[in-house]
Amino acid sequence: MHLARWILPGMVIVATACAGVAQQEERPAATAPPMPAVTRQPITVASLPAKAFGLAVGAQWAYETNRNDECVGRGVSKTARGAITETVTSAWQMDEAQVFELHVESCLLGERLERTEYYVALDDRLYRAASRPETLIETNGRGYEAMLLATWPVTVGQTFGGGKTGAWRVLDQNPVDWGAGQADACAHLQRRSTNTEEEIWFCSGVGIVRHIIRQFGQRINEEQKTLIGRTEAPAP
Repeated sequence: MHLARWILPGMVIVATACAGVAQQEERPAATAPPMPAVTRQPITVASLPAKAFGLAVGAQWAYETNRNDECVGRGVSKTARGAITETVTSAWQMDEAQVFELHVESCLLGERLERTEYYVALDDRLYRAASRPETLIETNGRGYEAMLLATWPVTVGQTFGGGKTGAWRVLDQNPVDWGAGQADACAHLQRRSTNTEEEIWFCSGVGIVRHIIRQFGQRINEEQKTLIGRTEAPAP
């Protein structure tokens, strides 16, 4: 997810506005193997990870984003603000997993993009994937450690995930203020790799309320996404 970055002294402020028809996000062309036919069943009882993130058809999250770029040694930096809306459009049971299809619409630097992602609740784990979830489910998450967001129960000091992005560590659990007030039982997670540091805060029954990514190298980038509004799923 693209997030916003902090505003630094001497930055050029870039104002953005989005209008018109959203464009589909361009992705590198790739030949994917055909997916096996999998029977989808309706979800009758939400799993613990699904309840913890408030996942249900119709649930929506609205985020404000800020993005900063700074060229090391050149004294040039810029910031951009945008918005992201995420909506659960469908959900189904697939073997032992529960899948929630997410329509993501973003606006940054005057450009609107749309894409589809997936939350996958598998046993006591929750993944977020940018591609179809069949293989993730068939392999029981093996090879998808970088997409793992959380495992339950969540405890301070707990570590999980891995891969090139590093393993998540639960730093603390405290109340967090967000656009609609204060949420309790919020876990603060962090992971680090060679050039990247990432933090998320997620609150029980709400989902992710804050997400920060920092990248280091010849360019220092920081993206921050902050929850400003949430719509509950309609009652069944």
